[in-house]
Amino acid sequence: MINISFDQYQRYKNVANLINRLRTKKEVFRILEVGANEHQNLELFLPDDMIFYLDIQIPDQLLNNPQYILGDATEMSFSNDSFDIVVALDVFEHIPPRKREDFINELYRVSSQFFVLTAPFYSPEVIEAEKRVNKIYNLFFKTDFIWLEEHSANGLPKQEELESQLKNNHYPYCVFNHGNIDVWEKLMGVHFIAASNPELLMYRQEIDDYYNRYLFDYDFTDSSYRKIFVVGKERSIEAVQMNPLCDIPPDRITKINELVINFYRLATLMNPKQNVPMEQLINKEDEPDHIQVFIDEGHGFNEQNSHIIKHIHGHTVRHFSKEVNYHNSIASIRIDPSNYMGVFKIYNIRLVDNIGEAFSRYTISGNYSFNHKNNYLFEEDDPQIIIKFDSNVTLKRIEFDVLRFFDDYRVLIPEIKNDILTLNDICENRLTEINRLNNVVSEITNKQNEAFVLLEQKEEELKRMQLELETLQSQVRTIESNNENEMRIVREQLELKSNELNRIYNSRVWKLIKRTIKT
Repeated sequence: MINISFDQYQRYKNVANLINRLRTKKEVFRILEVGANEHQNLELFLPDDMIFYLDIQIPDQLLNNPQYILGDATEMSFSNDSFDIVVALDVFEHIPPRKREDFINELYRVSSQFFVLTAPFYSPEVIEAEKRVNKIYNLFFKTDFIWLEEHSANGLPKQEELESQLKNNHYPYCVFNHGNIDVWEKLMGVHFIAASNPELLMYRQEIDDYYNRYLFDYDFTDSSYRKIFVVGKERSIEAVQMNPLCDIPPDRITKINELVINFYRLATLMNPKQNVPMEQLINKEDEPDHIQVFIDEGHGFNEQNSHIIKHIHGHTVRHFSKEVNYHNSIASIRIDPSNYMGVFKIYNIRLVDNIGEAFSRYTISGNYSFNHKNNYLFEEDDPQIIIKFDSNVTLKRIEFDVLRFFDDYRVLIPEIKNDILTLNDICENRLTEINRLNNVVSEITNKQNEAFVLLEQKEEELKRMQLELETLQSQVRTIESNNENEMRIVREQLELKSNELNRIYNSRVWKLIKRTIKT
């Protein structure tokens, strides 16, 4: 799965699907993408084709790139049929209305086989959705989002006007809908909020990935944000078939909604005072707080063997490094990231012994309710994690990082607990499935064992039969040998008798007898 944002995936995956449906076996296309900017996403989806990019502005670092061409898509310098396919993805709406007809004619002129165009087209629903999304961006960045601002300035193109131009010019075409407006609006809001807080970027990417994997293939609907036009030239476009209009499965809509809700919760937790009434917050900013490390030399944890690493304030990432120089053997270490409950990320732990080597073999426990990828949820004050070693060690230095997500969030703990319970249910379902699979494996193993026993029995029977065969072969050889001796004796006797008879025939007596008989 290509890891790009959902709106980019919508455009490029659809275009790649269309091109591949019209491709003959092993055919390689020469493709021009107009208005591509610098991301070069199209070659991620069509790696075997020759792809070039045209834009009215090109960054300095790409000016010497032979794939990039500086030019105006409404008046291109290429000759007719210069490229097999021309692609224009969400560019049409940024073309001034007076030049849109020229833009379409240029796409047709420069392509030899067909061209593909995607864009949002005018409808009250699309206009309202873009206004709401732009307000979210304006709220965080105090300005309008540049591309949505251009949509408003130019006015979104009208589908009926484009279709009228195509029909008047006798350009064969087909059109498809993709990208539910409500889903688009919801996920674009997530994108803009994540842009205001880079710490949310990773979770935003998880939401994009879920859409790309599990919603994209179903997101063909009349109430779409984007239209896709395929306009034929030399290549017939009759073979183009997109997925039929359908509804996204309810369970997948539920899931994407859950992911978005969790995203907003994270955004709230990272900056709770913008979203939670002040009377519900317990302000601990003026109360003393610190990170403390305890060392257990075999007598448990106590204040005498502890180090206050640094006093803390707010919810920023802090790196801690402390020379402790414990030459006596220690059994475990306890890190208290705060005096108060909350969510903390405790990571990049590095423990160095007296000869300068880092420990790698230890286990972590603590009084946290939940841990995922070094993010610890503590529901009670005095949070702590305990690092326990396999055997006693010496310790020279301890280092780690702590990210404190917010100062206090007692009012939000129930919601997080519900998420944890949901995760527990998922884990239980997975465990049930694992147990079922284990039973299947056990049955297969039993059948394999039975097969092995049967195989051993057959091997024994085969050995017995082989022995019997060898015995019979020996008996045959014996009989053949005995018969040969008997035949030799008979031949010798015959030879003796023959010789004796010949002597008789050759004797004088026999000759006299023959004369007498004749007389």
